[in-house]
Amino acid sequence: PVTFYLSGGATETVLIPEKAQIAAGEIIFETEKNILAAPSKLVKAYSIDVVKDGIYESPPNVVSGEQVAPFQTKLLYDADTGDKDIFVCSTEGLQKGDVLNIELIEYGIISEVSDSRVSLSHKLGKNFSAGSIVQKETSFELFEGKNLQEHILYLGHTDLFNVKGEVTFELTISPGNSKIADDQLVSWQYWGENSAKILDWYDFNPIQGGTDNKVVLTKGDNNEIKEREINGITSRWIRCLVNASKISNLRDVEIDTITVALTPLAETGMLPDMAFYNDVPLDLTPGDSQNFETPIYPCGMIPRLYDAFYIASQEAFSKKGATITLELHVHWDNDGAPTPNPVLSWEYWDGQGWIWILPIMRSASAYETSPGESFSAKVLDIEDFPTLEPTKVNGQENFWIRVRLVGGHYGQEVIVEGDTVAPGKVTPPKITLLSINYNYDEVSQNIEHILTHNNLEFLNVTKECKSENKSFTPFKPLDDDYQTLYLGFDNKLEKAPISIFFAIEEQPWSVDKIPSIEWEYYAGGGKWVRLEVLDETRGLLRSGAIEFVFPRDFKNTKKFGEELYWIRAVDVRNSFKPIGLIYSIIATYYYDYYRSLLDPIKATPVSFTYHKQPITAKPRLNRFIWYNYLIPALRRFERPPPEIATENEISELEPCPVLLEAFQPEWHHIEEVKRQILSPKIKGIFINTTWAVQAETIKEELLGSSDGTAGLSFTLSKTPVITEGIWVNEIGTIT
Repeated sequence: PVTFYLSGGATETVLIPEKAQIAAGEIIFETEKNILAAPSKLVKAYSIDVVKDGIYESPPNVVSGEQVAPFQTKLLYDADTGDKDIFVCSTEGLQKGDVLNIELIEYGIISEVSDSRVSLSHKLGKNFSAGSIVQKETSFELFEGKNLQEHILYLGHTDLFNVKGEVTFELTISPGNSKIADDQLVSWQYWGENSAKILDWYDFNPIQGGTDNKVVLTKGDNNEIKEREINGITSRWIRCLVNASKISNLRDVEIDTITVALTPLAETGMLPDMAFYNDVPLDLTPGDSQNFETPIYPCGMIPRLYDAFYIASQEAFSKKGATITLELHVHWDNDGAPTPNPVLSWEYWDGQGWIWILPIMRSASAYETSPGESFSAKVLDIEDFPTLEPTKVNGQENFWIRVRLVGGHYGQEVIVEGDTVAPGKVTPPKITLLSINYNYDEVSQNIEHILTHNNLEFLNVTKECKSENKSFTPFKPLDDDYQTLYLGFDNKLEKAPISIFFAIEEQPWSVDKIPSIEWEYYAGGGKWVRLEVLDETRGLLRSGAIEFVFPRDFKNTKKFGEELYWIRAVDVRNSFKPIGLIYSIIATYYYDYYRSLLDPIKATPVSFTYHKQPITAKPRLNRFIWYNYLIPALRRFERPPPEIATENEISELEPCPVLLEAFQPEWHHIEEVKRQILSPKIKGIFINTTWAVQAETIKEELLGSSDGTAGLSFTLSKTPVITEGIWVNEIGTIT
């Protein structure tokens, strides 16, 4: 086949006539058919499996047409469940967006490559040992690969979710539905940073209690909920993630409104993040009973006018409208000489300057803790807390308030009375406890941002959620009826014939098992309309071109998060089966047979029950097909029971001919596989592509003239001749 590329800026289709000549060096090729070359490029290719709720994206080279060499390497180190980084022996040629598979079990999409480290966009779902085979996927097996499907409800609030400590989130959801609080169906998480400074989604504690319309989430750690951009919105987020394969249980959930109430779990409040006396940092290390290990002096040892005590709390001081409570334990010497009421100014930073606020003394009690020293416990409330803006104090950015000494004093160093000068007495306040807490008078607060994410598409439903009687569906399954291949183009395809070539890996197929594929285009208004096609591929079973006739009403639409011109190939009988799924079914069928083969080893038989899981079945079973010995296959099973014989004891066993006979491969697959229609493995999809033959058409070549003698011969200028058309001019000889 040959592909035609239009020059930059072309906006109209260009006719490529039959027998158009193309040169590759001195070799001439000619096209076999007329095609229209369209000024459009294939951008995305997805396959979707409705039964598995799966969305699979093609490797980049399949849509770009780039020639990619096979790539294989090995893991340098063990990789564990939940890891997003793997280390491999070689990363040469790997780049962002490439699709990897590990041991033919797990797929991953590369997000970053650095030396031997490869970062994946999703966490690993299994454990892998060092030396495990890692390969790059260069073909697109339909309905197989990394499932990108997610069903998520995101709730965002920059200030309300600005939390570090242990907190409960009480969500009030109307109308109520207990499914959204069922740990078997959904997982509630927050985006945060743990003590190791790792950013990730972390689970809330298992849901306890609650009712149909209330979900009580407990954050039982000291991880900080961090800001993150999601769908162009930067906020702090919690989310409700539908567990794998559970979407059918949640498709009927509808939500009208969501509000949230936060309650800190620590009854004694939280410590400040940091504190300064003017520019001197203060040691807030906790000791016994919430007291500081060492008392702090908020105005230093010798307080002076306009000294400032700065207090930072990102969690508490970011809560606009809340009541902030400060509890202080203050000590001073009884024989000191402060003025009766030193004047203090409480202030906050609003982004422009320091603004005065009025704390309300809720309670105060004084005691004499020891001879010569007094103690005062004070509880102050700042109601309807104003909007603070983060600012830097002594180079530290946070949410800050400050207390300044603006009148009076805490004693004087020197006292002058007439001609008498006497040493004074300074009694600086010292604080042994300072805790901060917050609460809301109106318990439930609105959420700032509410997003849903289904089928790779985000939807902002904030307005609907803040308005009563405007419900939305947070979790939407695929709306297709059958497994389908989607192709998205950047520009509109028009007229005919538009030729798209599919390069497909050769696999076993039978003429009596041809899939029924219907091609459709998007016509607007939610309608998909059938396309007229001429299909050389026998329903994507073999390589070939498919010619399309595109009507004028072809429209673009947003699908899988991409605004493109989409066409689709619908497998209306769900005929295609990925090879992994087929082997899964076979593995389940042969379960008892496997056990009978393993029993003679006189060891605890290996359990094959996990073969019922489609994806893991293929590699497990293939190990029996590919290797000539039973024992190497056994060694590869994960976590074999300890009763199984050791490697030295079983290394002398002979090959198992029964097993080999049962799985004697043909086309690398067993007989049961050949009875199925295997999912196509597409190596490339090329628009504006058609067949060409190594040939040259020569028109109106004059061979010579006849003198009437029989048996005349003429020599053509180029040979061999494949087809010919001869015209004889007999006008001059007709009488």
